[in-house]
Amino acid sequence: MTPDEGVRRARLAAVRRAIEIVREESPEVIGVGTGSTTALFIEEAHRAGVLRGKTLVPSSIDTMLRLAGLGYAVADPGSVEYVDVYVDSADLVDKSGTVIVKGGGGALTTEKIVMSSSRKAIIVVDHRKVIDEVGAGVAVPVDVLPKALRFVLRRLRELGFDASPRQAERKKGPVVSDVGGVLVDAVIGEGMTPEEAAYAISSVPGVIEHGLFIRMADTVLVSRADGSVTELPGMRVCSGRH
Repeated sequence: MTPDEGVRRARLAAVRRAIEIVREESPEVIGVGTGSTTALFIEEAHRAGVLRGKTLVPSSIDTMLRLAGLGYAVADPGSVEYVDVYVDSADLVDKSGTVIVKGGGGALTTEKIVMSSSRKAIIVVDHRKVIDEVGAGVAVPVDVLPKALRFVLRRLRELGFDASPRQAERKKGPVVSDVGGVLVDAVIGEGMTPEEAAYAISSVPGVIEHGLFIRMADTVLVSRADGSVTELPGMRVCSGRH
């Protein structure tokens, strides 16, 4: 088995477990995140028929296009009060499942909104995304108002982050997020906890949102190439439950 085949097998195992959970929840409204693993979830969930007849709320333009391409009608996140189940992937997860880093795809603001409004949030990753802790040296995506970019960069650096705009590969200049912000990658400095980093970033005027999702998941599904799936408690502290 090649490394790529192993990764796909691992992702597939976690995605299929996520689909089982979605079936168990019998949701009417499903929020769908962004990324390659989430794209695999869409593919498998479509094949399994679990998306049929549901209200689907995409977290990004990319996910909207994928769902629409399969023939589904989608709802704008602003048109729903809550979602029953939210399924997404992540860039990094700490070994406890408590701290999640997202935003590699540039949709972190809407992802956080839809995830926060969910009654149950499921994160799906393969084992390569799990690290001991989110701390010094980890880059946190930050969505920034364009007019505040220079100020935000200076302030983040003063607060101890190594911050720089994320450069686009097929356009000149920085990457623009799904909500029109400029994406900045802020590398956490020494001696800073995830909670301290989240507070510091949020305190800067001009920051729209950051990619630290702390205690926001109900469960984190971690898979390996042998097909095994471990469920980590996300230690969620609040949800969209009524």
